[in-house]
Amino acid sequence: IGLAYLPYAVTTALFFTTPFFITIFSKIFLKENIGLIRLMIIIYGFLGVVIIANPKIDSFNIFMIFPILCALGYSASMIIIKMTSDKDSVYSQTIHVYFSTLLFAPLVTYLGNSFSLKSENNEILDFVFRSWVLNSYTQYLIIFIVGVCVVAGFLLIFNAYRVGKPFVIAPFEYTILLWSIFYGWLIWDESVTLRSWIGMTIIVSAGIFLFYREKINDQKITTDHPFR
Repeated sequence: IGLAYLPYAVTTALFFTTPFFITIFSKIFLKENIGLIRLMIIIYGFLGVVIIANPKIDSFNIFMIFPILCALGYSASMIIIKMTSDKDSVYSQTIHVYFSTLLFAPLVTYLGNSFSLKSENNEILDFVFRSWVLNSYTQYLIIFIVGVCVVAGFLLIFNAYRVGKPFVIAPFEYTILLWSIFYGWLIWDESVTLRSWIGMTIIVSAGIFLFYREKINDQKITTDHPFR
């Protein structure tokens, strides 16, 4: 819904409230010791998100909440991955995610069509509930490539959260901003403003500094034994 209604850069920036939720959940559910300096680093990184988003009171709309809710759900899923890492392998966790997607995504579409939520006059509802039309091998190939990339990405990120502290891993997801800028330029011919470069610099430097502090404190960010 956020992607359908908001600019791509704004949606991406709002999603990067994720480290806040992960830090809070780590403290509540994993009993992680979150120091003041680490918290300040994460806030510093979030400042970069604010600079990129350039929020203004008069331009705020209700749909900006949806990427933040997405970040909340994503953060919760990463904490669950961490909590169940001693019981499930990374492959079974990945299967659980995609099996749930195969189960619930068609269900949402079915319910939307059953209650006549689809509307060609509403770009949001049309985006969420419209039927897919695949009429060329190129489209099937693109979907296949996307699927392979997503599965590989989830396997890597799941492994990262399984063996590392969530509040350490989370800031490094800020590098997605670099890819969003690149693909925005490549696909939609979007230009990068000075404000965006400043925000990205703050975000990336926050992640690097957080990792540097872990090295100084000589804190392990990996497990002593391999997961099954």
